[in-house]
Amino acid sequence: MRRHIPDLLQVVRTSMLARPPSRLLAQSLATTFGAVRLLPPSGPPAGEPPHGRRWQGPPAASRQRERSWRAWRSGWSRCDCLARDIPAQSSVKEAAVGVDVLVEGKPLSGDWDNVESIDAQLREDGVKIVRQALALDPATSCISKESVELSLVLCDDDHMQQTNLEWRQVDSPTDVLSFPMMDDEDLITEALPVLVLGDVMISLDTARRQAHERGHDLVTECRILLVHGVLHLLGHDHDRGDEEWEAMAQQEQRVLEALGWQGKGLISALGNSMHSGLLAEEVDAGSETGAQGDFSTGPVVSKRSSRQIELIALDMDGTLLDSKSKILESSREAIMLALNKGVSIVLATGKARPAAIEACAAAKLSGENGIVSAKSPGVFLQGLAVYSTKGQLLPGPSLPKDVLSSAFQYAVDNDVACVGFLGDTCVTLDMKEEVKTLHSVYYEPLAKVASHPDEIVDGPPLKKLIFLADAQRIEEAVKPKWQESVKGRGAAVMQAVPIMLEIVPEGVNKWEGMKGLLQEMAFPAEAVMAIGDGGNDFEMVQGAGLGVAMGNAVQKVKQVADVVVATNDEDGVAEAIERFVL
Repeated sequence: MRRHIPDLLQVVRTSMLARPPSRLLAQSLATTFGAVRLLPPSGPPAGEPPHGRRWQGPPAASRQRERSWRAWRSGWSRCDCLARDIPAQSSVKEAAVGVDVLVEGKPLSGDWDNVESIDAQLREDGVKIVRQALALDPATSCISKESVELSLVLCDDDHMQQTNLEWRQVDSPTDVLSFPMMDDEDLITEALPVLVLGDVMISLDTARRQAHERGHDLVTECRILLVHGVLHLLGHDHDRGDEEWEAMAQQEQRVLEALGWQGKGLISALGNSMHSGLLAEEVDAGSETGAQGDFSTGPVVSKRSSRQIELIALDMDGTLLDSKSKILESSREAIMLALNKGVSIVLATGKARPAAIEACAAAKLSGENGIVSAKSPGVFLQGLAVYSTKGQLLPGPSLPKDVLSSAFQYAVDNDVACVGFLGDTCVTLDMKEEVKTLHSVYYEPLAKVASHPDEIVDGPPLKKLIFLADAQRIEEAVKPKWQESVKGRGAAVMQAVPIMLEIVPEGVNKWEGMKGLLQEMAFPAEAVMAIGDGGNDFEMVQGAGLGVAMGNAVQKVKQVADVVVATNDEDGVAEAIERFVL
């Protein structure tokens, strides 16, 4: 006689977790219900398991898990259709849903009250997400199960980085990893009344940073990440091409909207820069992406000839700088090796030159022996400030005064932070928190405060303006207003990060600035490798002899790039330099 499923689940949860929750549960169910295909008799590799904290369940000793459980998975291939090998009876959409939560490390710096609150909320939200995702997925209509189980791991950056390094060979944390149980052929059986989806791992530390950058709270960010992870467990894969990318993006948005939650889905918010937990696979020649999160290519189909790379044009935010606005050690080492080989490296960034110098100083990449100084060439302010080989500012365009006047008046009327850039200095009307953040986080010069808009408009010509606000306000109010307002006025809008909108002279971009510098330095475009991620890098990546898109790049940049490398948190710059320069 079959045991009551809730009782069985409790037995499973109070067992020693030497394997992941999802696999342990599936094996126990397979044994109880007479599955015909079971796990191999040999256990996972021995080793000291990490300690986790579970808010409900067994004593501390039984909360331990061995990191080596993931070695049991045979390749972590992309999951196939969820309905395979399972007969049609009644719909799985009517099944009970259970979410098991495990906490690893010390997320949120050990703020356990906050972690416990997030734990409780996501335990409840996980049930809603699974139900809604199943309801919207026609592939699940033929599945008959009495219960659906999801395992959710909430962790800190250290634990996520260790997991990423050990099983994806990426030495940095990421936001979300997914481990589909459907990869485990031996646990797929008609006898099991429970569908075990698999595991989703979320770094609360990374989620908190991303929430701040995107202008919403931590719960909203965790919901977005959990929706993304669950859809991967259900067989969605944004790396199978543009059609799948768009389909998964739409499905994310449908789930969020159906549940009445705010925010864009992860794919829509970040482009195709996802970080889920499947190992990189070999891809066909010319393909841009491998498995989720790891961006790789086969043989490069490039615009360039066999000419050697002589100059690297390097973006900063989202490229050279990681998600914490720091330069990875791997990037620094690769850059120094390239410089020692005689290759020139020029920054091409939206930042002002002082900001670029300060950002590079911590990694010892500024000064005469580095890549930026007051006496070195570079392209700054989106191509508006181009400095010669001697560090002298070359002539360039500035914003029309009528645009400046209306922009600062808009800032006053709508209480929006606005900063104007002259070159190496900048100015504002109000020292708002966003203006301080521009200096403290993004290294830009601390803006001087003017007493009246006319003082700015009638002063020295401004190269560009930046509006700063939360990501939602920029997207829904500021951006539409100024996309329309600049038409026919000699100006254009640009965006590099979600919380900023830039106004620049029309026809200006990094590549236009770079072309003038290349002429002075006597380098042809074919000898340039350009690396970038944002929409403001589009022309540069497209125009260079070898265009490289970061794994976190927006989709349109990836489409014109010759190659896509890993993300800015996952050694993408080092990968590009090592593959094509060293």
